[in-house]
Amino acid sequence: MGKIKTARVITIGDEIITGKIVDTNAFHISRFLLNRGYRVNSIVSIGDIPSAIRSAVRKALAESDIVIVTGGLGPTHDDITKKILCEVFKCKTCFSPSVYRYIESYFKKRGVAVPDVCRDYAEIPTEATAVKNPPGAAPALLFQKRLLALPGVPHEVSEILEKYGNRVIPRAGFTAERTIHTAGAGEAGLMRRMTSLDAAREIADIAFLPKRGRVDLRIIARGETAPAANGKRRKAEKFLKEGIEELVWGYDGDSIESVVGGLLAKAGKTVAVAESCTGGGIGSAITDISGSSNYFLGGIIAYSNRAKQAELGVSPYLLRKHGAVSREVASAMAEGARKKFNSDYGLSATGIAGPTGGTKEKPVGLIYIALAGPEGVSSKELKLTRSRPINRERTVFQALHLLHTVLKEKR
Repeated sequence: MGKIKTARVITIGDEIITGKIVDTNAFHISRFLLNRGYRVNSIVSIGDIPSAIRSAVRKALAESDIVIVTGGLGPTHDDITKKILCEVFKCKTCFSPSVYRYIESYFKKRGVAVPDVCRDYAEIPTEATAVKNPPGAAPALLFQKRLLALPGVPHEVSEILEKYGNRVIPRAGFTAERTIHTAGAGEAGLMRRMTSLDAAREIADIAFLPKRGRVDLRIIARGETAPAANGKRRKAEKFLKEGIEELVWGYDGDSIESVVGGLLAKAGKTVAVAESCTGGGIGSAITDISGSSNYFLGGIIAYSNRAKQAELGVSPYLLRKHGAVSREVASAMAEGARKKFNSDYGLSATGIAGPTGGTKEKPVGLIYIALAGPEGVSSKELKLTRSRPINRERTVFQALHLLHTVLKEKR
């Protein structure tokens, strides 16, 4: 396709740059622009400073095909966006009877007259067209089909874009997206394994998105038609996966628990869990998936050594010799869960979640996971962080990923 059209998002308001609110508008606007085929070249947040707004708008118009501005269209003293846009586009405002009638109907539905300060909503710049704001009183303003000014209220932004965005922002092309979920290597490790990364980058935008203990690969392919964009996306995905196929565990909205559940159901296999440091987190994740009763038989939260012995049959000798946080005890717990519930697989976790309880030999973040199955027992040592929530979250993922690896090999 030809030159990709660009767009810029400008969000205005002191409450944004001081961190008093989260700027959700930029997210929704960027997603809208991406779906219309634009590449957002930057997102700019600025306070209620006339010179800064004026400079940002002029720069955006010079460097982008489309600009969307949000905030500063209200009736208060700091709502100065419309005035500054009139300066930039060298125009004045003119009272619009039709817009005023809409404003009247908006307030009439609420049983009140139009406040004097809101009469200004009907003053429309001569270089702009008013765009209806279904949930609000202040209309959006489209300047010369280049710049769309939106109110700052998030639900108003979303609804204006949903109902009228496609009418006022011309389509620049089509996009096709794909997220590939991987685990087992960091960014550098993935890049070393990939044999055709450069080829993928020639036909699509590729992003590496590190998460806790895993990396997502984001593909955005563009084309003049939807089929063309999808074709590029499929080709880029094929290139990206060359050399890392064994590290891929899911796509797009997949979760590790949904993928593992699907593999268990398809294979007709069952699983039970034995948990210490995760406190039931693995079982909770598995049972978050509808239909998990078909493959999840149950679990034991064995926090104390006594519980490990009584409920899972862990040998007192193992506990004395190796300690509760050990590869040996994790393996025994997994075998105990499998035996207790008569399941095909037993999955376990034991460790020091923190932030206290660690020693020099066994520091906070040392965790062992194990999987017992028909083929025997496999285990893994994890060396994580000092954060209890992060350690528990990552352990749940790693335990399920261990099960995923075995199930994937059996397909």
